[in-house]
Amino acid sequence: MCHKSEVFMHFKNFKVLVENLLNQKIKTFQSDGGGEFVNRNMQQFFTDNGIYFQKSCPDTPQQNGVAERKHRHLLELTRTMLLEASVPSHFWVDALFIAAYIINRLPFPTLNGYSPYQKLFHRVPDYSFMRVFGSACYPNFTASSANKLSPRSVQCVFLGYASGYKGYRCYDPITGRVHISRHVRFHEDIYPFQHLSHTGPVVSSSSSPFPMKLTAIPPTLEPNESPTPQLPKSTARPPAPINSIAFLPDNSPPSSAKASRCNSTIPSTPSTPGSADTTPMTPSTVHYSPESIPETMPSATSPVVPPPVLNLHPMQTRAKSGIFKPKQIFNLSTVVNQPDPTCFTEANKHLKWREAMADEFNALINNNTWDLVPFDNSKNIVGCKWIYKTKYHSDGSVERHKARLVAQGFNQQAGIDFSETFSPVIKPTTVRIVLTFAVSFGWVMRQLDVKNAFLHGHLTKEVYMRQPRGFVHPQFPNHMCRLRKAIYGLKQAPRAWFHRFSSFLLQHHFCCSKSDNSLFIYRHNNNIIYLLLYVDDIIITSNSESIITHFISVISNHFAMKDLGNLHYFLGVEATRSLNGLFLSQNKYVSDLLTRFHLHTVKPVRTPLASRTTLSLSDGELLTDATEYRSMVCALQYLTLTRPDITYAVHLVSQFMHAPRTTHLFAVKRIFRYLQGHVIMDFGFNALQNRRVW
Repeated sequence: MCHKSEVFMHFKNFKVLVENLLNQKIKTFQSDGGGEFVNRNMQQFFTDNGIYFQKSCPDTPQQNGVAERKHRHLLELTRTMLLEASVPSHFWVDALFIAAYIINRLPFPTLNGYSPYQKLFHRVPDYSFMRVFGSACYPNFTASSANKLSPRSVQCVFLGYASGYKGYRCYDPITGRVHISRHVRFHEDIYPFQHLSHTGPVVSSSSSPFPMKLTAIPPTLEPNESPTPQLPKSTARPPAPINSIAFLPDNSPPSSAKASRCNSTIPSTPSTPGSADTTPMTPSTVHYSPESIPETMPSATSPVVPPPVLNLHPMQTRAKSGIFKPKQIFNLSTVVNQPDPTCFTEANKHLKWREAMADEFNALINNNTWDLVPFDNSKNIVGCKWIYKTKYHSDGSVERHKARLVAQGFNQQAGIDFSETFSPVIKPTTVRIVLTFAVSFGWVMRQLDVKNAFLHGHLTKEVYMRQPRGFVHPQFPNHMCRLRKAIYGLKQAPRAWFHRFSSFLLQHHFCCSKSDNSLFIYRHNNNIIYLLLYVDDIIITSNSESIITHFISVISNHFAMKDLGNLHYFLGVEATRSLNGLFLSQNKYVSDLLTRFHLHTVKPVRTPLASRTTLSLSDGELLTDATEYRSMVCALQYLTLTRPDITYAVHLVSQFMHAPRTTHLFAVKRIFRYLQGHVIMDFGFNALQNRRVW
């Protein structure tokens, strides 16, 4: 847009774009009282389309604060990019466009960590193709080359992303042309305009992408004055290539090819300051041989640094006194967790995930999970999907990369391929009680993990599934899988696994607790074993270490088990055994919760609830979507396993899960603010009969 009178036309185009792209109507238009907005055409257009026009008061930009702040944000980023890359100011439009492009893809705290792009289009923007503004780039000219000997690329300057194209805008300073290409190589640590805008003379070279024209500048020196090169005036156009170079006569051939390139016309300067000879020398009579060129002569790749400006002021400063503060350089590093892949195409690009998928598929084949049968359209066929998860140790380090093939059980039909689905898990109260017994009597506590636990469950109904992506049988690509084992994702898979494992324990003289179906007890003579089962995670404690070792060997013969040693990390709870007892902590779980709900930057408070807090069913407005509230409260309920300091507060907010209101949500967020200031806290059991909290 070149003139303010074009605002009306551009706004009409913008309105059509918003309605077509976002499927939204513009309801309100707010601006200042500028004439480009307050005119007959705009007023009539607003009236015809039912748009409410709201204007700020004269000389009151505070009423249009959102737009003013965004203008400042754009200008600050534009100015920074231009100055950092030494790009001339007449490229401000390109810098402004790329500044808006970057801002739209940056996460903002006001958007709960999301970017404007993600809020509008409901997908995470792709940052992999973003490049540094003003850096050197080399677009591919293979298709447009004049002949086979033409250069395939020249050094250009990256100016942004092409509108309407999936490519980069590359500016050639020599020709002033902008090339649009997707095949570009970048050198993001080189800024060509820093060399172009330099005012000192530069010796040309055939390999330099930006040749400079050399002219002989006659020095005019006063007595006792050091020679200073005259600075040429900067122009908007790039400098012209060299066209006047004086070579040596034919009767004095150069000693090498390098010598012929170096014999160029160079302005003469006195060798010592204060020289009285100020007669200029013409370019036609000045020749340099390779031996006469000093080693410190600037090259085309290293620009000439101008002489430092002397401090002639009378003020006594640290620099004049030779006092300099040492520059401290710190070696800082950070570890950023890479996000897990969300689809097969993304994971298949990395070797670690391909190996994880191969391990999972081989385990399924070795376990005889399915049989390939001809495709039958009359059957209810469910799909499958690969799920990827990076497993971490309790200290946050990577343990392994795990891929899981999951059936899309939401396509199952009740009564046809499943019936009962309920499966019990251990209660947090039971975990605390059993651990109290083990610590009080000094029992051994071991931890086990069942490999592919659900695959050990047997199905009572026929279930058909498509072949997994990436592992389709080459001879039978159109066949389908008839499942023999309860694969992950099926609605009845947890129940089938629990039935199989509990039946095994009952056959080996275990009995099930009447208060908790996931607690199994074994008694023989004076030997006692307590077994806690939470899906595929197992805790075993006993008064005899030998009987635990024997039982682990027996159970490993029937199920693929992984002995994790003594209890140390169970269901997100870190366990530390000491002489005084056992300490449980969920510090990592607290940090993950704060990050998950975008509350890791909130201001901490000292108490979970404010003093004299009373919550009722009628205070505040009803939440339009209670999903987030319920998710936050359920996560806090699991945290009460080791955090009795928030038990009452969590119990209070749990009473409004059916119809939460804004006041209830504020109370939940205050609990998270308390956790922000009290992330590290351990829950301890001492070796005595009673229990205390340290």
